[in-house]
Amino acid sequence: MAMAWTQQVGLLLAFFVVISNSTAFSQEEEENEVSVQPRFSLHVGSLLPNQIRGVTEIQPVWGIRYGFPNGKKSLIEVGFGYSQAEGVQLLDSFARIRGDFPVEDLLMMAYVGGDIWYYSPEEEEFKVDFGAHFGGGFIAHIASNVAFRSDMKFQLNPGTSLYIGFGFEILLDGGKDKDDK
Repeated sequence: MAMAWTQQVGLLLAFFVVISNSTAFSQEEEENEVSVQPRFSLHVGSLLPNQIRGVTEIQPVWGIRYGFPNGKKSLIEVGFGYSQAEGVQLLDSFARIRGDFPVEDLLMMAYVGGDIWYYSPEEEEFKVDFGAHFGGGFIAHIASNVAFRSDMKFQLNPGTSLYIGFGFEILLDGGKDKDDK
């Protein structure tokens, strides 16, 4: 049974509160500070659709993202994911707020946001639908301005779906060692 719209909004608001409180209580030691810088990333992955009319097979997805600082501890990310497979074309445009949290030598990220879907099931007209998502993943720096990123994103409406993806993130203001001199 599908979640009611009010339940979806409530779930997303609760997730947003968790993200915003986590950044407020993060450690304040300089060595654990997270550098929030503009970034660009490329990603590929798989979309596992559920209850999306006309979309029944796992879809390969590729896309781009751009993140820019929103205060000292979070980012706003915008981007898209595109797929054309199994007779289905889909474009998922999104905007979200993201927080990064240090965990050992990695960064954990958590995010919540909204989507605009433009898709065409096999032999049907294109449809536009609005949805929401929340997710998270890990970021591992492989150079001062390049990182490997993994994502798992749960999407609500149309239907439900799970995106699992990987990609590279390029920091645009000199990398994680920018302030180290």
